[in-house]
Amino acid sequence: MVLTEKDQGLLKRKFAGLVVSCAGETERNEEEKKNKKSVSWRYFSLSSKTGKFLYQAFRDEELLFILRKIAEKLNHSPSQKEVLWVFREYIKKRFQKWPYALERAGLSKGAGKGGKTLSQAQTEEQERKEILEELKNMAEVNGYLPHPHQCPKLTEKIKKYYDSWGKALLDAGIPSVRYSEKTVYSIPDLNQEEWTLLHKLSGISRRLGRAPMHHEIDEDVKRRLLERCGSWRNVLYQIGLEPVVRMKPFDKCYLDYRQNQNKSRHSRNLRNCYYRVLNMDEPARADLEALKKKAAKDGKMPEKNQVPEPVRKRLQDACGSWGNVLYQLRI
Repeated sequence: MVLTEKDQGLLKRKFAGLVVSCAGETERNEEEKKNKKSVSWRYFSLSSKTGKFLYQAFRDEELLFILRKIAEKLNHSPSQKEVLWVFREYIKKRFQKWPYALERAGLSKGAGKGGKTLSQAQTEEQERKEILEELKNMAEVNGYLPHPHQCPKLTEKIKKYYDSWGKALLDAGIPSVRYSEKTVYSIPDLNQEEWTLLHKLSGISRRLGRAPMHHEIDEDVKRRLLERCGSWRNVLYQIGLEPVVRMKPFDKCYLDYRQNQNKSRHSRNLRNCYYRVLNMDEPARADLEALKKKAAKDGKMPEKNQVPEPVRKRLQDACGSWGNVLYQLRI
């Protein structure tokens, strides 16, 4: 069965009109579901040919638009029982769970008459966006990812919407390796003793095949270099290196009842980190170069399953993880 563009438009409008008109009318919705000869069953049910084609013709945004229209009519995020049964099927098939669809539509997940009104949900959504913008501005001005203890007032606002600092950073669009250039600078007047310590650090890096992590450096050496350079990133910058960074920074930095589980020390698991590989052997280096050329030609990063297994294994062994293989392509 093939629906013309005109037919699709007519059916979509008819479907949307029926769904919105039934919004909040629980008894009518139940009657529609029980009556197998109803319009919703004959034309829109996923068990009918027309319904299957109509469902496939709907784009995500079109279904979410209908959901927002229902919310406008009810003045709150709709619960499942407040919508026509067939629309509920479309939404759950497309978005898996009802709360996911509400969130995608920009509606409160507190659905039903006991939930927030539409205006309340819109006000909170605007507040959330403003808070994330403030967080992003702080990161851009400071040149590094802010820590919760550096902005307690902002952290209190963020707690209202997020249970972890990492999720807030992600939603604010702050990547983990974006701000390095703003936080490093050459120190021209390093003395002989400081250069000796940096050369020692460089030797450790060559041995490890990457920049060392905090716990891999003698505490006294680290302290003296930090005092002189200001940050670990800037210490490494003096010898042409970048620090190991987490793929999901602050992912385990909780803002809810799990705050007492937050770890103060740096992660030691390299599988969850990005870092520049220094001592890559020739076969892996050739693989990486070929992969770079393919990515440039295709205009996108290669998918893991598109890379021949021997090549993938060599690169993962050299880089520690597939995520870090892709990181080598970006630096």
